[in-house]
Amino acid sequence: MWPLLLSFLFILLLAVARN
Repeated sequence: MWPLLLSFLFILLLAVARN
């Protein structure tokens, strides 16, 4: 479950960085 959570947080971080 942790890898999935980390990947989700990473994608969220990228989304924030794009704005």
